[in-house]
Amino acid sequence: MKIFSITLTVLFLLILFIYLLITSNRETIKNVYCLITNIITFIMSFLVTKLIIMLFGNKIVSNISSMIKQGLKITKEEWIKDSSIELVTKFLSTIVIGLLGFFILFIILYIINHLIKRLIFKINKKEAYGRYKSEKKNNKFVNILIGLGSFIIITFAFLYPIGTVFKIALDAAHNVEYNFSSNVEPLFKNPIIRVYANSGSEYFFDQVTNIEEKDIDIKNTGELRSVVTMLLSVIDMQNTNHINNDVGKIKEEFSKTYLAPIFISELCSNAATRWKNNQPFMGYSIEIPDNSSKELYMDLLDIMSKWEREDLLKDIDTIFEFYNILNKYEVLKIENTKELINALTKEEFNEEIFLCLFHNEDFKSVLASFMNYGLRSILEQFDIDVDVEYVETAKIMKMSDEDIKNEARIFALTIKQLVDISEAIGENISKEDYNKIVSNLNEIKDSELLNSSLYKLINRLLRSV
Repeated sequence: MKIFSITLTVLFLLILFIYLLITSNRETIKNVYCLITNIITFIMSFLVTKLIIMLFGNKIVSNISSMIKQGLKITKEEWIKDSSIELVTKFLSTIVIGLLGFFILFIILYIINHLIKRLIFKINKKEAYGRYKSEKKNNKFVNILIGLGSFIIITFAFLYPIGTVFKIALDAAHNVEYNFSSNVEPLFKNPIIRVYANSGSEYFFDQVTNIEEKDIDIKNTGELRSVVTMLLSVIDMQNTNHINNDVGKIKEEFSKTYLAPIFISELCSNAATRWKNNQPFMGYSIEIPDNSSKELYMDLLDIMSKWEREDLLKDIDTIFEFYNILNKYEVLKIENTKELINALTKEEFNEEIFLCLFHNEDFKSVLASFMNYGLRSILEQFDIDVDVEYVETAKIMKMSDEDIKNEARIFALTIKQLVDISEAIGENISKEDYNKIVSNLNEIKDSELLNSSLYKLINRLLRSV
């Protein structure tokens, strides 16, 4: 890639030298004409491209959407809404139409202008500029400046998409502190590419390809930058220890983009709806476990099945906060139920998890499922039928933060007590340890969320110690 970068630079400079050499030996009036017509060609190409998108863009998008759906054999039940397919298609199509349209129009108009120039100067060779030619023929400095202006306009018309793509990639890499591989890095540091990447190419790219959706002006460069940043963050997570930073960047960029939340929310919604009913989604099925975690699975799928764009943006904050808490306490590294139960005995861990779920209205029911899951995981060790609700879900809705913190403390104490009872059964424990277990029962009894059936169950287990 380093050789390619050097070759690209040398080739570009060679073309520039040849172009300036030609213009320096050409009559100044011809160079002025070329500069003016190149500017007009550039402007006309831009305006006509925008006009085509305004007049025929929706029709083109509709046809492309139909071809995509037919080609992939997509149905609403297995994929996402037709409106979302059309929105994503609109996003991609306007980029393709904008870039190709401008590119083709610029070439056509450039050729037409070149033919007109030849015709004009051929007819008026002696009369129009013969005297001017003899007087100004050797003004090479002016010719070079004018030629440089024309060269910049022509090359910008062809290279601004490349400059935009590289600028987006560079910005995204800088944002996530991502280092490109040694093979690719020289290309991104190429001086020619850097010049065009920072010469307004992004602004022009947006002007040619922007779309409007529900009175929202969607900047395609912004959408692309967010997507590239998220992709680089995912790659960085797999190769480095920047997990917290990368997760934060994914969350931040996901909130900035308009299209991704729409597409992903409908994708997740349809997937969750089908999985709840034991149906495959795009050929992929999940098996909902018939054990202590079933309720938690079903509540999460129920939330996902109702997702729309705004719901996803709201819930994604909770999901990432939940992930950060699990990562903080190294719960993600847990490999068995025993280690999970030990984690649930930590008051600080429970308090953060409880508050995280409690602060999102949709996830308050998940908090109850999480508590039931923790209790059932340990009660299964006693060979007890655990298909029982131990948590008063309705009461969660009326609680304050302080109430939830207290319930988190009691929950951790309850799990710890069940662990102690489990370890004490069949063992000779001291009277002091036994009395300590008994004394904790009163705190469990004071819980507003843990119902009386759990208190009675623990009492019965305690008698077997």
